[in-house]
Amino acid sequence: MGISSTVLRLLLLAVTSIPVTPADTRREIDRLVGQLGHAEYSFRENATRLLRRHGADAEAALQTAAESDDPEIRARAREILLDIQWGVLDSWPPDLAREVRSAGDLPSQQRRELMKRVVDAVGPEACGFLMHCLGAADAAEARAAVDLLDGLDSPAVRREVISRLSSPRCPHEAEALARACLAEGGLEKLALAAGVEHLSGETRQRIIEKSVEKLLEFHSGKSFEELSIGASRMARAAPDEARLLYLEAEAREALGKPEIAAETREMARLLNPESEEPHFAAGTMLSELGREDLAEMEWLRILEIPPEGEVYDQNAHLRLGSIYAGRREFARAARAYEASLAAFRAARRGSGAYAMVGGSEEELERKIRSLRELAGEGAQSGLGIEVTIEVSVDEESGGIEMLRQFLGDAAVRFSLNVQPYGLRLLEEAPARLAYDPATDEVAVYLNESRCSEPIEIAAEKRTISLAACLLDYCYIFELDTVTGEMERLALFKKDYSISFSLGEALRALTDMTLRINEKEYTAEEVGEGIFFDYLPENLDIKVTGASTNGQARAYSFSVKPVEPDLSPAPDDDK
Repeated sequence: MGISSTVLRLLLLAVTSIPVTPADTRREIDRLVGQLGHAEYSFRENATRLLRRHGADAEAALQTAAESDDPEIRARAREILLDIQWGVLDSWPPDLAREVRSAGDLPSQQRRELMKRVVDAVGPEACGFLMHCLGAADAAEARAAVDLLDGLDSPAVRREVISRLSSPRCPHEAEALARACLAEGGLEKLALAAGVEHLSGETRQRIIEKSVEKLLEFHSGKSFEELSIGASRMARAAPDEARLLYLEAEAREALGKPEIAAETREMARLLNPESEEPHFAAGTMLSELGREDLAEMEWLRILEIPPEGEVYDQNAHLRLGSIYAGRREFARAARAYEASLAAFRAARRGSGAYAMVGGSEEELERKIRSLRELAGEGAQSGLGIEVTIEVSVDEESGGIEMLRQFLGDAAVRFSLNVQPYGLRLLEEAPARLAYDPATDEVAVYLNESRCSEPIEIAAEKRTISLAACLLDYCYIFELDTVTGEMERLALFKKDYSISFSLGEALRALTDMTLRINEKEYTAEEVGEGIFFDYLPENLDIKVTGASTNGQARAYSFSVKPVEPDLSPAPDDDK
């Protein structure tokens, strides 16, 4: 009984759906290599054609066959290897194929001309030939291959380039890979290109800019899962790009992981300690995202990096002026704009030809005068906030008077700042304070590596006392400046109460809400004093409410708290 055509089609589908494994491919290649010496010409030709199609997968078997004792196998294997090496396909015109096979004997200029003819003749099928030419010793020839590959503008060619050049061996292969990944545009491809060796700085920057652009699209669309995955992937490929970490932190925060977001932002802030340009790029992006609080840190970071007074500093002062003016910190904004104007004038005196960033001198002077007037009006109209800081000391350690006595006796007093802010390094980590007699400096060491700026001691006696303040702890040490040995004499734990006195106009607001560092308080609470375990690095104060005529009002203030001086009074000095 015969099999119906329907059943036959089902059987064929079942057979063709069996997945082909690498082992199956190797066995097929080995079978075809054996047929290169078959007694029948048609078998030899068919094997030659199919081995060409296997391409690079067949190279190892063909290299072995190229040394075969059988002259037919040896000759055909070497011919196929040459075609695979030069990217020649069996669909090419025979004359063109023969010309490419002998391209190694041509001068570089003639090979460049040959590349153009091949592209004109076979289009995307020139991909393998052009990729071979990327490794040319002549830079002009390799650059021409890059441009011609890019000009093919074929998705199939781009996929082939990405597949075969994922680990580039030279700059031109890296450039071809980068262009293919940029054209494809997916973050996975961009991350692949950003992380390879041999890539030029200019091309790498193009990849990063493209990736930031795509990540910002996720942010604007509130696709925070995609933003988190994409930013994390790109940050691994380009670990020195702060914007990627900031975008990852935005996603983490939106997904309910504020602690991880804070750690990631701190990592971003600490990148590129000697280069202003990356901080400028990060500050600009953060401003565009409406994160002026984070942008402010980047502008301030620029001002810490030498040289002083150049264009990045001028721009940073301008950006800070805009931020402070938006918070109605008019005096602070005026000072920032004045610093920008002073930097511009100093630079102009030095170079003789210098353009003003962000407008003319006259415009900036008018803005400064206006801000000064507003600052005066604000003080007179009751829009200010007076901040009072009080310190108490744990009585178990001796109380505030004992601390004052130790501070008065200390030969050296200094404060230590570590990042992230809020870390009690000497209490919560394997850290220690150590003195180096060779340099006469003291510093904090974490896992035997210095993690703070050194403090010069300049001691006049062999044994002196030191007072080191870190957040809410004050440590008293006795130091032997000859041996470097240190003994802790006392430890004082400080607590802080900060009270806020609102100006008359602020007190008059109805339905007032008052937020300090993103936490809401009542006017009574801030007047009585808010307890802080340690002195905050900054106090961001936002007041909203309605005026007496019902108009909505919003005011922002930023205050950098100053540690109260606990030095003993003059009549207590010894």
